[in-house]
Amino acid sequence: MEYFTIGQYFTKLNIRLLSIILILIVAFVAAYLLSAADPESKPWLTRTQVGCIIAADWTIMFLYYLKKIKSIAKDQGLGLKLTKFFYLTIVRYILIAFACVFLLYSFFITKDDVMTAIFVANLGLMALLWPTPARVCRDLRLKGDEYEMVFYKKDQL
Repeated sequence: MEYFTIGQYFTKLNIRLLSIILILIVAFVAAYLLSAADPESKPWLTRTQVGCIIAADWTIMFLYYLKKIKSIAKDQGLGLKLTKFFYLTIVRYILIAFACVFLLYSFFITKDDVMTAIFVANLGLMALLWPTPARVCRDLRLKGDEYEMVFYKKDQL
């Protein structure tokens, strides 16, 4: 990944993550409008099944993230750590997006407004996991100069 300053790093990361969220919101609006045109629901998909699938997706995402972040934190060099963290964060949000897409599909099939509430909750959880400088420092276990550079978005010491 090509970036020149820590500020540019966070700007590029935020743009990519916001793009994922924007695509999900546009897809939700489209699914909502299409479901209004076809009022017939197909009840073969239950709330329990949807909840289990979403919980499994989030569990897989957390386990994958925790496994990878430990190995990234042990790497040498801030540039390498940040590059790997960038790609790991994109993968993390794509895994969360799969849960959102499944919720869109289940809403479209069942016409159940609970799916909308779970979708919004999923977006809220995405916001809680947003990679701020403090979160990046904590997750990568940065100390000393690396911590100051990332936390304060300094270009040099």
